Amino acid sequence: DMWINLLEGDSFLLSGSRGMGKTGEVHGWIQALLNGCSVEVYGFDGKRGVEFSRYASHPRFHMVHKLGIALAEMKEIAASRRQQLLKSGQPNLLLYNQKNPDNMMTPIALVVDEAALTNDEEKAALVEIVERERDTGFYPILATNRPEASALLVKSNLVTRVCFPVPSYYASQMVLGMNGAESLPKIQGRGLIVFQAKVTEFQSFRVTYPEPDEETVRMMTEQEGGGEQQKAEGGRQVEDRIRELVKAGGLSMTGIVRAIWGSGAGDAFTKRSELVKKIMLEGA
Repeated sequence: DMWINLLEGDSFLLSGSRGMGKTGEVHGWIQALLNGCSVEVYGFDGKRGVEFSRYASHPRFHMVHKLGIALAEMKEIAASRRQQLLKSGQPNLLLYNQKNPDNMMTPIALVVDEAALTNDEEKAALVEIVERERDTGFYPILATNRPEASALLVKSNLVTRVCFPVPSYYASQMVLGMNGAESLPKIQGRGLIVFQAKVTEFQSFRVTYPEPDEETVRMMTEQEGGGEQQKAEGGRQVEDRIRELVKAGGLSMTGIVRAIWGSGAGDAFTKRSELVKKIMLEGA
């Protein structure tokens, strides 16, 4: 039996040949993190939400549709947290939370599947989070079945490495820094993990994928072009409410976004901010 604390694992790379269990392992980790109720999870599956949308209704899960926008927002969150740490005199999230049990910073797990499909700008932003933002509470979990296509990520300081069966020693070297994964039995869920300088062969558990709820399916359908009339009607109501708040005054652009939609993240937050800004300029 193996149990790895997210904070001790620090940053994670998972890889393996197609169909060997990588995505199932990622689902298992997401479910464990959400069940623990002490971590915010941001998830980008590289498949337009097909994999991770089933968790979208969970209050601690944030579905990422456009990775670049979400990463930019995370940089802002990290900068804000760094200022908070500076004022507190604590160097990192762990020590800050020990000293401030009533006002703790929540760790953020950033799960990116199909990481090899990210563009150069997104890869650079991911590397920056891996290398710089542990102190502010970001814990990246990057997964790919093409390690040779994401060499920039592989070469970054990802502490915990997991590799399912791969076709060549070169791929094993890319992921683990050593041979071995090319010789694993071709059994789904069989893998090698390098954790705290120790190599362990393991057999993963089976994972049940929850079904997306009806609201999530409806939202996904709308994003793909369905429900246009409902979106138009809802959009007009939202715009009217924004105009009321702008006219009343007293709220910033971000304040209006949060007053209407509550907290938000990633692409949704950016689009809503752009809409509010546009209406504020019209009013001016």
